[in-house]
Amino acid sequence: MLTAHYGDPFWVELLLRRARAAFPQLRDEDVYVIDQDRTATSADRLRSLLGDVQVLRYPRSEAHFETTGHDHAHVLNLAVRDIDADVLMLFDSDAHPVRLDLSDSIERLLQENDAILAGHSTEGTFSHPSFMVFGPAVDRGSLYFDGDQLDRRVDTGRKIYEQVRDLGMRALLLRPAPAFDGLWGTLYLDGSVYHHGSGSFASTGDPRFLRQVATWRREERFFRRKVARGKYDVTPLESRLVRSSLALRRLRRRLEAVLWARAPWLARRLGLVVHPTHRGLR
Repeated sequence: MLTAHYGDPFWVELLLRRARAAFPQLRDEDVYVIDQDRTATSADRLRSLLGDVQVLRYPRSEAHFETTGHDHAHVLNLAVRDIDADVLMLFDSDAHPVRLDLSDSIERLLQENDAILAGHSTEGTFSHPSFMVFGPAVDRGSLYFDGDQLDRRVDTGRKIYEQVRDLGMRALLLRPAPAFDGLWGTLYLDGSVYHHGSGSFASTGDPRFLRQVATWRREERFFRRKVARGKYDVTPLESRLVRSSLALRRLRRRLEAVLWARAPWLARRLGLVVHPTHRGLR
């Protein structure tokens, strides 16, 4: 099993707890964690939190950082080639198993497919690295998670499904279903896998992501607490409260935009120091 870690260890710790429950046969030496913190102590800290897992670290790719603010795709390219395993299961940093029968589902699906890939949306052929399983027939040395990324800014892993098919392999694209009444997160494979979305952004130092985090931090923390308790739905009251909060936030942004357009001096006096068009809204 492969994942990547950056920043807050909450997500990678949760992933390992849920994965060990869903895959009782999973050994520490078969768990690979890419250390994207890249500090002097980060590898030891991961092992202290997760057990004697395999911690991978790769040199930073400046080309990817300049384009996307991170090099997630670059390190995935390297890791899937370095890991010696017939079957390789990949989870995004903020994704994890939900149902304990996920192992049975994977085994059944691999009988008819060479790869099982989370889909980016309900249509099209874009895949998503939140959840991927590559069977023994797939040549992982031919996969590029940064396909079309550096020149066309295509996001990480979107072209993997097409690449597997181009190899003549059978690939199953799992269509996403909304979690939390469509307010946050995604479920795959009949609710067997959950992907939070942007879970690691809150720890980034990149201003492009920090501007996004500022627009939804409160809601993300609410849903994070529910996920930690193993809950992936909301009550009608919670749904109304969250929708009201989001509506108020959209109204506030519209008012900020009007102030910046018509009275920038007043916007600055009120402390609206960042123009809303520069925030990178979610």
